[in-house]
Amino acid sequence: MIGLGWTSETATVPDGLRLHGDGPIRALCAPTAVSKTARDRLGMQVRSFDAGIDLLPIAPSHQISSQQAISMMRTADMAPIITQLKTKGQLTLSVQQPQIATDPISDGRSWLAARKNRHDVRANQADLLHHIAALAGRPVSPLRRTNHCVQCDILVERSEADKLKDQLAHHLHGSSGLVEGVISITGLWPPFGFADLQRLGASAA
Repeated sequence: MIGLGWTSETATVPDGLRLHGDGPIRALCAPTAVSKTARDRLGMQVRSFDAGIDLLPIAPSHQISSQQAISMMRTADMAPIITQLKTKGQLTLSVQQPQIATDPISDGRSWLAARKNRHDVRANQADLLHHIAALAGRPVSPLRRTNHCVQCDILVERSEADKLKDQLAHHLHGSSGLVEGVISITGLWPPFGFADLQRLGASAA
């Protein structure tokens, strides 16, 4: 089986999933046959989260066996962070990178100018995300950058998520012309951005 994350021993899991291990914290696991891809694992994590499970999730991009998940559970004190994340999820703020048409670069000066422009666009996007996230007045994850977007996550109580999402969406709409790119807010998701396993010292060794 494949590990999806960790939760309380008292959690009632959706059909097809199992709790493994012993003690007050258990590894939430899914059959390997239906959890082969990151999309598969994300789907089951979201299904579990939507069913009300307080989940300390494993990044869907990581395929970790149930035995590895149990081993990690035994090398780190996960109870405090599971308590911290209890009844919480995350909203994700994103700025999709714009498709900028550029002229062919023919010299070093043009290359430096294009590089500076990309840097300035990303810096403006990061500043806007920090500003919008600060309005929430809640814990915020570090920024994540890919070739296509800049993102951060906001930790929020499940019961407050819809109201906060509407408030932030209003601010995003008013800020849409301030940066290049498409701004969006999604969620509620399991709290992936706050499942800091490295800080916990969890190891699958």
